[in-house]
Amino acid sequence: MFILNVIPLDRGIFKDELTYFSANHVSIGSILKVPVRNKTIYAFVIGNQDAKSQKIQLKTQSFELKKIGKLESEKFLSEAYVKACIRSATYFAQHIGQTISCQVPRLIMSSPKKYYTLNDEVKNITGRRQEFALQDEAAGRLALVKRQIRERFAKKQSVIILLPTISAVEFYFKNITKGIERYSFMLHGSMSNREVKNAWKNAVLEEHSVVIVMTPYFLSIPRLDTGCIIVESEHSSAYMTISRPFIDHRIFARFLSEELGADYIVADDLLSMESIAKVESGEYSKLSHFSFRIQGSDKINLIDARKKVKELEKKEFKVKAVGDSLISTISLAVEKKECVFIFTARKGLASITICRDCETIVSCSKCNTPLTLMGKNLLDENATSLTYRCHHCLTTEKAKDKCENCGGWRFSMLGIGVEKVVHELKAEFPGTEVLILDSANIKSHDEANKLVERFVSKNGILIGTEMALYYLHDTIPKTMVASIDSLFSVPNFRMKEKIVHILLGLIKLAGKELAIQTRKADDIIFGCFVRGDLTKWVRQEFEERRKLNYPPFIVLVKISLVSASEKKMAEFEEYVQMLRKYNPSPFIIAKATSGEKKMNMLIRIEQDKWPRDDLVQILLNLPPEYTVQVDPLNIL
Repeated sequence: MFILNVIPLDRGIFKDELTYFSANHVSIGSILKVPVRNKTIYAFVIGNQDAKSQKIQLKTQSFELKKIGKLESEKFLSEAYVKACIRSATYFAQHIGQTISCQVPRLIMSSPKKYYTLNDEVKNITGRRQEFALQDEAAGRLALVKRQIRERFAKKQSVIILLPTISAVEFYFKNITKGIERYSFMLHGSMSNREVKNAWKNAVLEEHSVVIVMTPYFLSIPRLDTGCIIVESEHSSAYMTISRPFIDHRIFARFLSEELGADYIVADDLLSMESIAKVESGEYSKLSHFSFRIQGSDKINLIDARKKVKELEKKEFKVKAVGDSLISTISLAVEKKECVFIFTARKGLASITICRDCETIVSCSKCNTPLTLMGKNLLDENATSLTYRCHHCLTTEKAKDKCENCGGWRFSMLGIGVEKVVHELKAEFPGTEVLILDSANIKSHDEANKLVERFVSKNGILIGTEMALYYLHDTIPKTMVASIDSLFSVPNFRMKEKIVHILLGLIKLAGKELAIQTRKADDIIFGCFVRGDLTKWVRQEFEERRKLNYPPFIVLVKISLVSASEKKMAEFEEYVQMLRKYNPSPFIIAKATSGEKKMNMLIRIEQDKWPRDDLVQILLNLPPEYTVQVDPLNIL
């Protein structure tokens, strides 16, 4: 009999190691099924011992060992991949099994013998690996990546190219693989099971070097001859998971490249602040000329939408979502039958509703987030019913006719949303089709692609949020910004960086003109875009983050708990005291009528001192209701 130590591959298991027994010897690295509670899960073998050498421990233990289930495969995952998972789990203070489970496609894990064929004759890349940064406009990056592929193929090395979204993978694959179609493969989550299986199997079994364009979910593909991993659109927050385990796939890809001995390249129009800092410190080498100049800044038409002081002093002041300047530009485009895309930062009719009597904001009854006023159905001209939607917890409530605080009925709708823009444009241009591309109206990848095709074929007007930028790849004659100012007020230290990347995406789309309607025309961001150089903004952003002690100058660890229990609140305070040597900064956010509170604790660690093994161990031992995020998207 043998005692096996295994890593449970399940997101719901908060243990890094479990123990079972087997009548037969099982090799380290095998995958098998094991019973846990009332279900069977996959597990990865990391240790085995003869039971004879463990007699004393087996007799004294307080629990009974369970027998393993079915052995699925004796060769599962490469050693380099497992090491990268372990390093990522440590870096992000997540459990190893959860980290592996979110990286390995369930479809492939169900048949490991078919799809995890590790060729022992293929050795990891040897030699000095390097890390590069590529900051250039799209065409320049594409040319350099093609050159990298040719050079790697000459060295008999494969190339993995990561992109953050399905749409980006599909578009990039068409442009990067011309002439090498036989050795090019694509993997993303919108492919059918059959397509994934065929692409995976062919990519693994191909003897020639290959290039694989994929989303991060497929990084476990066993190509040990990988000589370069390229992270394209490196700034995108879509590389970060939104649920447990909380990891950043860009950092995981970097760890994997180190374990494989492969080069690592980050590429974008404008790299993230973290990557720019690595370039300046010499950690990343420049792959080409490194510039902060903006291509196409001459197309920008900055429209100052601020009203005269006398108008602002009026009590009744109606804000138009689409100003006269934008209406004139749209009119000319409609006459010439040109496509028009209008970016709007928020969904719905209005992002905030406020009582004019007591100034209470209409908020979600569950999480206290300001509710967004939504139309019932924008495609139905006769629809009159309105609803409130919380985009934080996804709760939907009926539109209110009186204030819950004072009983007043005088509501003011503030903010410019997609639906408000749509209603105004339908009134101005009744004979022109107005389409909407946002997450409230479009529910699938295929639906978004069909909508874009319809928009281009009919030369219509498309209104969209940031989601639209993932699906629009070809230039649009008239591109506009109806509202972006609301993003400046979001309490997130990364928000200005996000605004800059949104504007860069819009400039790429603009064929003839990018008209930006704003009441913050004097902000440094717009000034830099008009001048065509982001250097001044980048320096200012670095200086602000350095003063406030934010990434990339430190590592932020955020610990959160949501509860209405006084006992849990007291327990949270105990953890604050337990971690006091790390100088935590605790703060509490009230969560409305439910009585729940969100308790956060921020710990700042110097970059060169993370991960700290002692702190990571404490974080891993926190109860499951606590969430731990390293370098989170926001700190609230």
